[in-house]
Amino acid sequence: RGGTLRPGFPQAQQQQQLLRPQEPQRDTASRLREARAVEKAIVELGQTFSRMAGLVAAQGEVVMRIDDDMEAALEDVQKGHAEMVNYLRIVKGNRAVIFKVFALLLVFIVVFVRYF
Repeated sequence: RGGTLRPGFPQAQQQQQLLRPQEPQRDTASRLREARAVEKAIVELGQTFSRMAGLVAAQGEVVMRIDDDMEAALEDVQKGHAEMVNYLRIVKGNRAVIFKVFALLLVFIVVFVRYF
């Protein structure tokens, strides 16, 4: 193992230092490959985040259009409801007239069928 234990260092650290020279050192080319792989992964992440930002911006516009359409639809429904209430009020006010016209029509039909 080629070294002696130094006083003042924990025994585990000293053993690691003794074993290190026996471990194969990574060469510069493998470090460069790993650095390029990390750089490529970072570039891909950046591109992915850029695409996501574009999608989020596009979805924001769609959401705004949907919100505007919902507000317009709500306004139309409220106007339609007001018109229906108005029509109901008119029909309720004319029920007596409608009943009288129907009764008169029924009388004419009975008279026409009976005498003609």
